[in-house]
Amino acid sequence: MTTLHKLHCRLENLIISNEDTSALTFELTEDCDQPSILNEFKELGYTSPSRPIRDNKLRFKIGKTAWKVQVFYIGEEQIFEYADTHGEHPLNCMYFNPTNNKLFVYSEELEIHKKITLFLGFRSLLAELSDHSIPESGKIKGSQKVVLLVNNDDGGAKHSVQTTIDYEDFNNLFIKINLDNSLDSLSKLKQCIELDDQQDKERKNCMRSAFDSLIQTLSDSNNIFTYCMSNLVKLHKIYNEHHNIFISDFKINKVIQEINSKDLEYTGKINDITSSAQTKALAIPGAMIAISAVMRVDNLINAIGVVVALLATCIVIHSSLNIYNCSFKHIRKQITNVFSRYQVLNQKSEIREEAEKTEKDLSKMVDKAQSSMSFIKKIIWSIWLFSILFVWLKMNPQFITYSISFLKTLTQYL
Repeated sequence: MTTLHKLHCRLENLIISNEDTSALTFELTEDCDQPSILNEFKELGYTSPSRPIRDNKLRFKIGKTAWKVQVFYIGEEQIFEYADTHGEHPLNCMYFNPTNNKLFVYSEELEIHKKITLFLGFRSLLAELSDHSIPESGKIKGSQKVVLLVNNDDGGAKHSVQTTIDYEDFNNLFIKINLDNSLDSLSKLKQCIELDDQQDKERKNCMRSAFDSLIQTLSDSNNIFTYCMSNLVKLHKIYNEHHNIFISDFKINKVIQEINSKDLEYTGKINDITSSAQTKALAIPGAMIAISAVMRVDNLINAIGVVVALLATCIVIHSSLNIYNCSFKHIRKQITNVFSRYQVLNQKSEIREEAEKTEKDLSKMVDKAQSSMSFIKKIIWSIWLFSILFVWLKMNPQFITYSISFLKTLTQYL
C-alpha cells in the first residue's frame, strides 16, 4: 500500500471541515497514530514549518507553498484548473468533495476523473486534427486555440476554435450527455488517427470533414468547442459515415483504374494486330515494284511467273488477315467476359457506367479493325487483278497502239 493510500485510510472516516478553499481540518480521534500521520505527511512532501497537528486537530494548507507537489485538492474546480493548466491529470493526490464531506484518492473511478479525461482528450484530438494550434506543442498543445482548414462541397472552410473554457462551462457540459458513451466515442476517434499506418492522413481528413459537418448547424461559432464536446457520439457517427464513403470511393477508383488498365491492354492488342495487317498489305505493291524492276515481262513464262508470285503473296496475306480476324473475334469475346463482371457490382452505378463506356469504345475499335481487314482484302485482290491486266498489256503492246488509234478516230467523228 502506498503512503498516499495509508494516509487516506487514516483520514477518510474522520470529521472534515474546510474553512476556506486553501486549508483542510480533520478532527483526530484517540486511536489515531499521530506520529505515523506526521511521517506520512513528510514522505508526501509537506514542507510547511508549522506543525499540522495541534489540540487533536490536523490542520494544514493545501497550496504549493506548503507542499513540494500538491497532494490535496478541495472541490472539482481546483482539479479542473490544474488539468486545464498542465494538460494532464494531477497524480498521487487526494480530493475532498465539499458536497458530501468525503475524502477520495483521485483515481479513474471518480466521475470528475472521467469528465477531465473527456475534456483533455477532446482538446488533444482537436489539436491533432488542426492545421495550427496555440500552443504548438507539448502536453498543453492547442489548449488556447486551434485552426482547422477543411475542404468541403463549397470549396473550403476555416474553423477557428477557442479551446479555453471556465469551470462553469465545463460543469454545465455534463448535464445532458452520457459520460461513458462520450468517452467510448472519444476513444474510438483517437484510435482511428493513432494507428500509424498509411491511412492515418485519410482518416484525419474524414474526421475533419465530419467535424465540419457537425458544426454546420451551429449558429454561435463561439461555442464550437463545448458543442462538439457534448456531441462526441454524433461526431463519431458522422465520421463513420464519411469514412465509409471514402472507402467506397477508394474501392470505386481502384476498380475504375483496373478498367482503364484493361482498356489500355486491349487497345494495345487491337492496334498491334491492325498495324501488322497493314504492314503485310503493303507487301503487294512492294512486290509489284520489285518484280517490275527486276524482271522484263517479254514472254509468256515471265508473265506466268509474275502472276503466280503475286497470287501466292495475296493468298498468304489473305490467310494472315483471316487469322487476325479470328483474333479480333476472340478479343471481342474477352472484352465481353471481362467487363460483364463489372456490371454486377451494385454498390455504385459509376463503376457500371465506366465499364459500359469502355466496353462500348473497345467494341467500336474491334468493329473498325475488322472493317479494315475486309478493306485490305479487297485492296490486295484488286491489286492482283490489276497486275494481271498490267502483265497482259505488257505482253500485247500493239493493243495499246490500236486503242490509241481508235480513240483518235472516235474523237475526230465526235
